[in-house]
Amino acid sequence: MMRTTPSFLALRPAQGEHAEAINRVTVTPSGKYVISASNDRTLKIWEIESGLDILTLFGHSKRVTDVIVTPDGSKAISASEDKTIRIWDLGLGIESHILREHTDRIHTIAITPDGSYLVSGGRDNVIVIWDLARLEPVHRLIGHEAWVMAVAVTPDGSKVISAARDNSLKIWDIASGTEILTLTGHHYWVIAVTITTDGQHVISASWDNTIKVWELNTGKEINSIAAHENYIDAITLSPEGSVLISLAWDNSLKVWDWRQGELLGNLVMEEKLNCCAITPDGKRIVLGDNNGLLYFLELVN
Repeated sequence: MMRTTPSFLALRPAQGEHAEAINRVTVTPSGKYVISASNDRTLKIWEIESGLDILTLFGHSKRVTDVIVTPDGSKAISASEDKTIRIWDLGLGIESHILREHTDRIHTIAITPDGSYLVSGGRDNVIVIWDLARLEPVHRLIGHEAWVMAVAVTPDGSKVISAARDNSLKIWDIASGTEILTLTGHHYWVIAVTITTDGQHVISASWDNTIKVWELNTGKEINSIAAHENYIDAITLSPEGSVLISLAWDNSLKVWDWRQGELLGNLVMEEKLNCCAITPDGKRIVLGDNNGLLYFLELVN
């Protein structure tokens, strides 16, 4: 339950729950549905307007760590600690393909804007780039010295940025599979990364409790925000790109003007929040917590 909330937010719980923690949520391009990935080894599809759990997807044998939706909205793609990536036909509600290449647990996946390539990373310290038309790996990116925790693709689909437990981020060229830059400055594990909508900046979050902003082309750090009092687990940008949401182990959600480093709002929950996503119209934030509960934050102003 919520303890405090800014006046511009109204909290609405979903009608249902996972049996264990929710690790990731993603909203479909239509803005009508959200898909959640959980430690209970399942994914759930929820109708945003009603908050109803309308379908559960079974197939993974261990925790489901990440989920994304293809740009055309026809498929969901999930990653798991069972070392597999699974592709789901959302029209039929069934698993259509299983991808195997990683040798350890997979933590993160991302997709290029045109839906051509999938990027995955995990505990084998490797990033794999997949050709989704052929369902085959085309590059194995080796360079991190510890687990890869997050990946993000640039808006033009040419580069991927990875965040890892070696306290660094790396920028890679997708076509060639080569490393372009390494970004250093965090003092503890880098857990989350996103890219601004104009493709000019990388924003990272770390267990050193900071959020950093970097120039993508030069790798220069241009801002560092002492954001939370405990480990930061997730960040996400608003659709228009001006506002950043961060979640941390202090049970808080914070809203930032990332350009100025200014705190715009703060929400504190009774339970730790693990993940969030924003609907394409920017009117709702979807949250997943450590108890398996899903919430919708309605932006009323």
